[in-house]
Formats: sequence, structure tokens, C-alpha cells
Amino acid sequence: MSTNEEVNVFESLSVEELQQTVEELSTQLRDVRLVLKNKRMSGVRAAIEARREADSDLTEELRKIGYTTTGSVAAKLGFTRF
Repeated sequence: MSTNEEVNVFESLSVEELQQTVEELSTQLRDVRLVLKNKRMSGVRAAIEARREADSDLTEELRKIGYTTTGSVAAKLGFTRF
């Protein structure tokens, strides 16, 4: 269906039907935006989780060689956040 045909379909609806259609489409748009946001952020979430695991592994290795740390391993080693 082309955009022109879609507009013609909407023109045949009553005001109440149009309001209901707008509400339904708004809900669908919100849901699709949420899915898009989650897909965009999935790489970031994976990177954050990988960093947490790396920090945990590094902390454990430092403990094994005698270092005791509290707080962020990266901060203790002098790394800064970007």
C-alpha cells in the first residue's frame, strides 16, 4: 500500500477511530523505539560486562601475588574513564 493510499484510508475514519488509531500507533512506535534502543545498547552492555569480568579477573590475580585492593582496579592502576 502506498503512502497516498494509506492517507485515503485514514480520511474515511471517524474522529474517534482516528484517535484510537493514533493511540495504537503511538504505543507501537514506543515499543519499536524501545527495541531499537535495546539493540543499539546491546554492544555497550556486552562491553561493560566484559570489563567487569576483566576487572574481577585482574583483582583476583593481584590478590594472588599479594596486592590487596578496594575499589576499582582501573583506578588503582591509574587508568581514567573516558
